[in-house]
Amino acid sequence: MTVHGTRKPEDFSYLMTAPGHILAVSDRGLIQIPLQEASDLRRLITLHETGNRTDLMVGASARLIFDPATRGFGRTLPCGAITVTQEKDRDFLRLSISGETLHVPPGSLAGANPAFSILEPGDESGVLRRLAPAALRTLVTLSRQALLINNETTPSRFSAGGSGNRKLRFGHYDIPIEDILASSDELPRDMPGNLPEEFVFFNGWLPNRAVVFSPAIFFVVFWQGNVLDQFRASLTSLRQSGQYGDQYDGTVVVMTNNDLQLMNRLCQECGIRNVRFLQMGAVDATDCVAARFYALSSGMLDEFAPVLYADADVIFDRPVGDILVEARRSHGISAQLELHTAFRRDYSVGGTLYEEVPFPVGEDVHGFCSGLFTVPSARRFRPVFQAMHEALRTYLGTSGRESIPFSDQSIFNYVLRRFDLFTEDPITRCTRVWAPDMPVQGRGFVHFWPAKHDKVPAMQAFLARLISESSGS
Repeated sequence: MTVHGTRKPEDFSYLMTAPGHILAVSDRGLIQIPLQEASDLRRLITLHETGNRTDLMVGASARLIFDPATRGFGRTLPCGAITVTQEKDRDFLRLSISGETLHVPPGSLAGANPAFSILEPGDESGVLRRLAPAALRTLVTLSRQALLINNETTPSRFSAGGSGNRKLRFGHYDIPIEDILASSDELPRDMPGNLPEEFVFFNGWLPNRAVVFSPAIFFVVFWQGNVLDQFRASLTSLRQSGQYGDQYDGTVVVMTNNDLQLMNRLCQECGIRNVRFLQMGAVDATDCVAARFYALSSGMLDEFAPVLYADADVIFDRPVGDILVEARRSHGISAQLELHTAFRRDYSVGGTLYEEVPFPVGEDVHGFCSGLFTVPSARRFRPVFQAMHEALRTYLGTSGRESIPFSDQSIFNYVLRRFDLFTEDPITRCTRVWAPDMPVQGRGFVHFWPAKHDKVPAMQAFLARLISESSGS
């Protein structure tokens, strides 16, 4: 049975206060919470406008209705009316009861109680902004990210104190909210966070380009034994290197078939807190090496830009913030060139595939390593990894799972060379391959693949020297 006047779930708005916070409810009544924390929709106030009646309710489910008479929630049959005064811009309004306007003074802190008061003419503290659900999702997601603006190399971060319901402040830039939302209007429905990868905003006539910077460092850790010890050393170096420069505060993503409590405990012991686990199964070694391509082809990592993939046998020997910024601005996938190889001839870097189906490429072009690479944007490069994953699956399914030497690295080289999407830097410039007694240089990464069965003691010894030399002892 349909009751006349029943509200559709999408027929509501959220409300942004003058200081740029979101109207919510607590046991104290109406409050405002920081934009970055407005992801629990059950706490947020929703504005429902139906016919000649306006209601404030709690959450999209609208189970509690604001009672204008008592100015509280929970009354079974609310009494009184809320008056809406529309501003010139359709997105802005004022809410009043008996001549008193709901307001929050500009600059007031999150958690402050909005109040109904008589305001002086021109007082902007009572102006609220309507936000559709998709618009709120965009702004909340953006407030948790950083932006690379114009040609700057330092990410600009959100400042709640300098923001309002007409602009958000990132670094020293005031970004009009309408410019942000205009960029998100045409996005596909499955876009993570309803957030564009980049957008243009204006200060007067002056255009500015903002690129969303949401990095992730991605590991694949299947099974236990030596690989867990390598992973522990790698995570420790990631955390330790940040103590001598900019601390990495992005997400660490771990794909694993191990027990998640075990993996989470290991990450916590290494001081890594912001971790996301992707649990997958693996039967053989080919599953393990193909896992990175599956993750990047499936959309699991689409919210991240850039992604830095690292094998567990990689040590971070300095902070990687600037490397991630360079990777985000790159137009291609970066990996370490292997100068001892030739792409067209060496089977370890795609020679088997090139021999079967050649294409125009220089005879002296080198291959590169697939154990450490950067992707400017997981979503934008998803089709590239879909091509790798599908090609690998089809080839191995037809010819056998052992039919290509170094199958993951071969397909990685072949596709990126064929698509012309490989770039040397920053990874080639910032990576060294381990050798016994090599000096600590702080270039970026040390890859321990040559250590073979002695990787764990080699990594632990190098890490100890890294920590000792970095601390000056």
